[in-house]
Amino acid sequence: MAACEDARDGAAWDARSIERYARGGVAARAVVGAYDGRDGTLVGWACASSDGATVATIDRVCVRRDRRRRGVGTALVVLLGKVLFEREIYDVCAATPRALGETLFSDAGFEDDASVYMRYRGEMLDE
Repeated sequence: MAACEDARDGAAWDARSIERYARGGVAARAVVGAYDGRDGTLVGWACASSDGATVATIDRVCVRRDRRRRGVGTALVVLLGKVLFEREIYDVCAATPRALGETLFSDAGFEDDASVYMRYRGEMLDE
């Protein structure tokens, strides 16, 4: 899962960045947001990518620093899960550090299924 508060933090809150995530096809992308009820300010957003049929991966959960530890991230993950469930996508994963998986995602109702993610470390094909 990509961090939202890294060296490229500005990109996480750039309107064009959020639009880029939302532009994918309806079946392939799910994006949800959380807004301040007083002034409509975006305080958090989350997105998932999917094959449109059976599986999805939660790619980002971003919450403004000044709004963290208030349940915003958990609410976004719950909402994202509901959106995917409505699309009949039941296998949802997120590659997270274990500590984050044991808090944010477990609070949102997700369980660790002991999946092992693999990374290809080979060479590119010659063209």
